[in-house]
Amino acid sequence: MAGRYRQIKWMRSIQTKQLLGFALIVALTMLLTYMLQTRAIAIATETTYEKMDANAHFWLSALENEISHVHDLQMDFFNDRKLTFLVSPYVDTTDYERREYLLSVRERIMTITGVSDLVADGILFLPKTGYKITQSGISRMQDHDYDAAQACMKRNNSGFGYDRGEFCLVETGAPRIQSGHAPNHILAIAFSPEMIRRRMATLNTSEGSGAFIFLEEESLLLESARGEAVGADIYRALERNGSGKPLSVQRLMAGGDWYLVFVGGESSLGLFAQYVKEAPIMRSIYRFRAQMLLVIGLMAVMAAFFAAYTRRLVHKPINDLLEAFSEIKGGNWAKRVRHAGGDEFSRLYEGFNDMAENTERLIDEVYVQTNLAQRAQLKHLQAQINPHFLYNSFFTLSRRVKRRDCEGVQELAEHLGNYFQFLARDASDAIALGQEIEHAKSYAAIQGTRFASRLAIRFDDLPEGRRSLTVPRLILQPLLENAFEHGLENTIKDGLLQVSCQEDGGALLIHVEDNGKG
Repeated sequence: MAGRYRQIKWMRSIQTKQLLGFALIVALTMLLTYMLQTRAIAIATETTYEKMDANAHFWLSALENEISHVHDLQMDFFNDRKLTFLVSPYVDTTDYERREYLLSVRERIMTITGVSDLVADGILFLPKTGYKITQSGISRMQDHDYDAAQACMKRNNSGFGYDRGEFCLVETGAPRIQSGHAPNHILAIAFSPEMIRRRMATLNTSEGSGAFIFLEEESLLLESARGEAVGADIYRALERNGSGKPLSVQRLMAGGDWYLVFVGGESSLGLFAQYVKEAPIMRSIYRFRAQMLLVIGLMAVMAAFFAAYTRRLVHKPINDLLEAFSEIKGGNWAKRVRHAGGDEFSRLYEGFNDMAENTERLIDEVYVQTNLAQRAQLKHLQAQINPHFLYNSFFTLSRRVKRRDCEGVQELAEHLGNYFQFLARDASDAIALGQEIEHAKSYAAIQGTRFASRLAIRFDDLPEGRRSLTVPRLILQPLLENAFEHGLENTIKDGLLQVSCQEDGGALLIHVEDNGKG
């Protein structure tokens, strides 16, 4: 007995549950902290990507609008009528007129280069007449100018090219010419990489952030970064889809640090991407994580201290009380416990001692007398039901005899015999549920004769294994009587009384239902 008691004490002791409770609290706190931090990191990452998306969209839109405007002016430049007098050496003009035409064209070039600070220079080559016009002056083309014009012709209508430290946008004012035929004019607009870097610098708003443009044809990377420039490493580490295009949002390692990268798509200058170092963004979240781990550690220490304290203060007195209950359970009613602490356990022990003294008397007064009272009440209920039911049954039987309804008299007499046999056969207060159902069927059939063809009576079959279930006697008859007297008494036709059974988990529900108006 003692060994079994010690095993139960350890498995079910309050101290064990207390320690498990503290461990559960600490575990839930850690889980909640992890979930909050994960959610905070996700929100911070999503917010960063959304910010970079908005910045990239705005920056690229502004850049493309400027480039498009410059290109429109570049194309409109070839509509200048004065240009037609300069492109051919066979046009007969005076020196004064030619000088005026050259100055006018130069002013148009200065207008184009002045619309945006991104434009570094504009150069107009007139190969057939040998003129070279820039915003800084007018000169005759030299050999190297003819070479430059030839290089520009190769880029005609092919978008931006990178040449001698500048991005060049070249137009000839006509479709690509056949090889060996020089165009009348070549206008090259040079964009400054340094100014583009300065523009990109406006996107570098935090530590470790940066942006770059990569021109794949030239293998050129133009980068502006706040801190260490890692654009080349990031470009090489970009994840790409099946078609070779970089994914729009990525988290990757470059230069020993994690970066959040947003690829804004292809611009006129090349692939545009932004990046920001992850650590500065998550610094406050990581600091909060360290603080929460410290709090959890303090909670664990406090839990251990509190468990040790309550073991001495609570566990030992409870252990003594459990030992006393174990002896009472074994029949030792003389067992008494004492506690000298003067605290709540003293009162608890006094209550235990009083309980031991009064248990037998309380069992007799509460259990035995209450049981007898319930039996007397049940017998009284049966005595109330039987006379009233007996009178009605005999009156119904008498009416059927007068009508010479022999089959009805026989059927009613059999039901009466079964009914009174059930009442007189066994004086026990508990019977099998199957017997109670059969008795209820006999009672319902007897009562149903009063209603003739005005109603139908239906009983569902009991589920398998439930017929032997022990229940109190006459638990269904009062319900049926209530249905007849208060529900179906005034029913003229199509009345229905139904008794159904339903399994609900481990319980069996018996429903007594009628369609009367009561």
